[in-house]
Amino acid sequence: MWAPQINFPGISYEMGGDGADFQYGLGWMISEVEGRTLIHHGGSRGTMSSMTILIPEKKLAASILINLDDNYIDRYRFQSAFSILNNLFHLIENEKLTDFGRPRIPDPTLNDYQLPQALGEQIIGTYRFSGKGDTRNLQGAELTIFRNQNGALEARINRGETVLNHFEMDFTNKVHAVSRNIGSPIPISIKAKPDGTVTTIYFGNSEFIKLQPDFLAKYQQQHIFRFSFYFPKNWSWIFHDKHFEVRQENDPDVVMQGGINTAPSPSLKYFIRQHDPDFSPFYEGVEKTEVRGSQFWRQQSFASRKGAKIYQQMVLLNETEGFYLILATPSGKLTNEVQASLSFLMDTFTASQSLP
Repeated sequence: MWAPQINFPGISYEMGGDGADFQYGLGWMISEVEGRTLIHHGGSRGTMSSMTILIPEKKLAASILINLDDNYIDRYRFQSAFSILNNLFHLIENEKLTDFGRPRIPDPTLNDYQLPQALGEQIIGTYRFSGKGDTRNLQGAELTIFRNQNGALEARINRGETVLNHFEMDFTNKVHAVSRNIGSPIPISIKAKPDGTVTTIYFGNSEFIKLQPDFLAKYQQQHIFRFSFYFPKNWSWIFHDKHFEVRQENDPDVVMQGGINTAPSPSLKYFIRQHDPDFSPFYEGVEKTEVRGSQFWRQQSFASRKGAKIYQQMVLLNETEGFYLILATPSGKLTNEVQASLSFLMDTFTASQSLP
């Protein structure tokens, strides 16, 4: 297990090593570092990491566990797990600490550019993840940029109540910056219209669209079960154990119900009778399917009688997640505004196990 089988690049001189190759046995790596033979192995899982180093000839061993991914730590500002353990062995043997694994070259992203105050005010705001780019953990995320107590622009990426990233924005010019926190700097780009209105932030390759004031005046992000989407503010929500009900405040006859479906692909008319058996559908529109981002939707319109009234209904079923909606309006009140609300809900719908 500790016999070298193959070689691979170690830590370069520029990054604080000696340029010597590391070697690989069976599950363990073998390295000659500062006069010692180190047997080591590390691992990471995106939000945590670990490193174990053995010195068999001296019967020494040490492990370090970290509650973030060591691969993403800024090497120019913080020691790696390997460097920390290497110095631990120096301490054990009453030796001086060394800079092995600490970069010898300056951070190439450092600069002294100062962003103009007026441009910073344009950038401040709330942005929603568009679904383009790295989607591994950003579905349903919002990026908020604000000015901190030192006057610098700071950003926080949230999904519901979960903070995914938090950093200061270090600008290199008017449209480019890098993130500054314990992690490695990630490139940030700003996109604006010719009049200077900022529309988009790119965090790495992930796209965030700015929510303009007129939009924020009308819409807010809703978190239901484990789902997230934007919906008009002028609706009143009632939450139950496994379903919800929403009514338009200026017209309570316009009602929406929804929940999670666990049945295997039922007909969409099934949901109408399930929620209110007093509805009697007498007309069915053609069922349509649509893909919005990564989500597959089925939708169908109905006309139903309930007592002496006739209602228009629209049923939406997200086949990807099992989320369904039933919109019911008195005949003639299925307005463009109501339909636009549903369309925007579909565009911004995301699902995550970590949503509240």
